[in-house]
Amino acid sequence: MEIICSHDICTGCGACNDVCPHSAITMELDNNGFLFPVVNQEKCVDCKLCQITCPILHPNRIRANELKDIEVREGWSLVDNIRKDSSSGGIFGQIAYDLLSTGKWKIAGVDFDGHHAYHKLISTIEELKELQNTKYVQSFTSDIFQDVLKALKEGTNVLFSGTPCQVGGLYSFLYKKKIKGELLTIEVVCHGVPTYKILEQSIEYNKADSIVSFRNKDKGWGYHSQQMEYRLKNNEIVTKNREKDLFYHYFFGEKKLRTSCHMCPYAKFPRTADITIGDSWGTTNPSEEERRKGLSLVIANNEKAKDFLENEANIHLRKIGWFTEIEINRNLYTPFPPIEKENIQEYLENIKKELDIPADEYLKNTPLGYIEKPLKIDLVHKVMRKIVNKALPRLEGNGELDKFSSLRFAMTILLLRLKTNTYTLPSQRYLSKKFIKLTKDVYNSKKA
Repeated sequence: MEIICSHDICTGCGACNDVCPHSAITMELDNNGFLFPVVNQEKCVDCKLCQITCPILHPNRIRANELKDIEVREGWSLVDNIRKDSSSGGIFGQIAYDLLSTGKWKIAGVDFDGHHAYHKLISTIEELKELQNTKYVQSFTSDIFQDVLKALKEGTNVLFSGTPCQVGGLYSFLYKKKIKGELLTIEVVCHGVPTYKILEQSIEYNKADSIVSFRNKDKGWGYHSQQMEYRLKNNEIVTKNREKDLFYHYFFGEKKLRTSCHMCPYAKFPRTADITIGDSWGTTNPSEEERRKGLSLVIANNEKAKDFLENEANIHLRKIGWFTEIEINRNLYTPFPPIEKENIQEYLENIKKELDIPADEYLKNTPLGYIEKPLKIDLVHKVMRKIVNKALPRLEGNGELDKFSSLRFAMTILLLRLKTNTYTLPSQRYLSKKFIKLTKDVYNSKKA
């Protein structure tokens, strides 16, 4: 076996690594700084079990959710310390804490050693803090699927948290295997995983020894909490906010992501995991205190998730609108920015070129964020945008789609389409069209 699946579509989930009975596959960083499986030809017996298990080649092995079951909420932990140690509202941390407290669960999540992220299975509350907070790099998953399977076979329940492709990899790995324990999965809203090279370049540029964290809420939650903490060689901690940090300029600029992220098959509804969590960027929460402490977007993707969340006494869930929360979290429903397969080689070459630019020059000349040329709109469209912006909130209401009449929904979609034509950025129009299609699909599913 020379190749498991094509490099341009491989997500690096690691299921192939764990399923190989001859330990012939290892996950290694390639020349571009991305995780890929490497096959030891001397050990490989060409059983093709890796290809059979690959969730990209066999998506039917992944358990499916349904659009009609989607429930969108805003949430936060009711325990201040757990919420404080988390990057947003502390939903994962609180769920994990409560499950560990029963003595019947283990938690699979992501730890970070200052240079690399990796999955690990924990069984004690003392270990939980290591798995909290955001890590903006892809984790090494070697052995985690095997560890989860072993625990489930022994009758231990497992909460698995990871990116959607890692959750998909776990489901494919467990396909038709007999287990005794219960499995609950949580996926994070993933914006794509960058090359590890930008992390190492940022460490070197800051003359640091390692990364302490990617997010910090000392000054409150929000975009300003996106700041890197570096540990210098003398043990001093230096903080750089995203406007001045090299890693953030790389990551949130044109993005130095693995190619599969731009064609991600998981960036869609129905989602892959039982529960989806992320930052509640579109929040309409009136409480300044709650916003400062951090708010999470919480999506229950099936009945199991709804029942579980309803019985979580230490989490507050607030009903929120479909329209205010989902559209702004664009990677929930589409890979962005997309690239075509024929442009992959050019994309990878551009990553190399930009990484060769001196850091000071890159920070000075590369704006933060996705930069594009605005479109010109006439006076009619400007007036239309004002009218639509006033009318839409009244139609959208609390955003519970299953409560919409067919007439109200049709009028809402009409106004969304009109609003799309008033956007001045091509990306806004692209995303709006994707969101409108998703909204129609979800509404029709709930009304069926």
